[in-house]
Amino acid sequence: MQEGLALLFGNDSIAEYLLDRLSDCTDEQLWALIYQRLTQSQDYRMRELLDRGTEGRITKQENMELNYYVDLVDRQMLLRSRALLLLKERGHDIDIYLNTRLEAEQMPRTPI
Repeated sequence: MQEGLALLFGNDSIAEYLLDRLSDCTDEQLWALIYQRLTQSQDYRMRELLDRGTEGRITKQENMELNYYVDLVDRQMLLRSRALLLLKERGHDIDIYLNTRLEAEQMPRTPI
């Protein structure tokens, strides 16, 4: 797993530390982590920056900001995946979460 983290995040000791600590979390803490997302304003800003990048109108500073959001989402996804695995190992039915997420992602998004 350490090698996979290094490929994704370089030498990101924060991600490694958090992954190592997840097994100490209660089930409630793991579920809370799973449902954690970017704030609406962060999500809106990241999408705005992605659009600007697609259009070729992104500045160097905006690109750095976009990279920050992408790294944050990647870390959240990694932690969420590990938390789901731990919950499954503890006997929880994670299929309910996975099916709910699939349905929610298929719904149209509304801008802020």
